[in-house]
Amino acid sequence: MSSSFVSTHISCTTYSTQDLRKGLFVVLLHVNRVPPHIGVVINGKYHSLTIKGNEPDIELEVLLKTIQQKKIESVFLKIKPHPVFSIQHLNDVFLEILKKHPQITNHEVTCLSPLKEFFNEFYALNSDKNELIATFIQKLESNNFIIEAFSLNLEDNTKDLKLPVYSQDDLSKIITGIRDEFYN
Repeated sequence: MSSSFVSTHISCTTYSTQDLRKGLFVVLLHVNRVPPHIGVVINGKYHSLTIKGNEPDIELEVLLKTIQQKKIESVFLKIKPHPVFSIQHLNDVFLEILKKHPQITNHEVTCLSPLKEFFNEFYALNSDKNELIATFIQKLESNNFIIEAFSLNLEDNTKDLKLPVYSQDDLSKIITGIRDEFYN
């Protein structure tokens, strides 16, 4: 498995909880791990897909407390407001998309799957099924959808955000290992 990183042009700053309460954020947890975990915060509610299942409507304070207690390297990418749809509508649709994916499965569904579907529909991102997190983030960046970035527990947040590089095969092996551990 590769231990290299791809650099973005995203510089992170410190945050206040109030900064994260309003709007749409892509959230990267365990940023330097292969693979990182990805979810969204929409108006103070965290939604994600895991091996255990989908996790809708987690309060932002609960997520932040977990990040702080476990010292999870995390990044919150604030996304440009949608020009037509309200944040509540975006939240409702994301929750419907999340319901379609009961859990992460090998070679089919990852934590990124609901985000790709959502951003393809509302932001015309054109992510394909096998696209990985680094490419997804680079597409958000190149389309100028990221308006601000906040980090927690990163040693140097003044430099460009670096994301680990890994293959679809690496991802499948990791998912299989975690699923085996969880279900056995």
